[in-house]
Amino acid sequence: MSKKFNLYCNGVDKTWYDSSNVVYTECIDNENKPKTLKVVFSNGTQYQYNDVDVRDYLLLRENSSQGKALNRLIKEKKYEYKKLENADLDAINEELFFRSKKGILH
Repeated sequence: MSKKFNLYCNGVDKTWYDSSNVVYTECIDNENKPKTLKVVFSNGTQYQYNDVDVRDYLLLRENSSQGKALNRLIKEKKYEYKKLENADLDAINEELFFRSKKGILH
């Protein structure tokens, strides 16, 4: 599996991956509604997908290949999306280090 670390905190499911394509996802838990999914790629590009079915997100998160799963479960289903400003990969990696090695702050 390529999932490195997962943390659910304050209604947001954050997951870091050991993947050549997808390095990080955030799924905002809109209670009893479809989810809002942010996907960060290895080059810093990030997209937000709206109204994502929770099953599609969980299958993406637990898949051994996030790139293939993203294509099959999210892109092919044509969820509404928008490109966001590039992510700060250093900040994402620093948060992973802190949360996985030193402790978890909410």
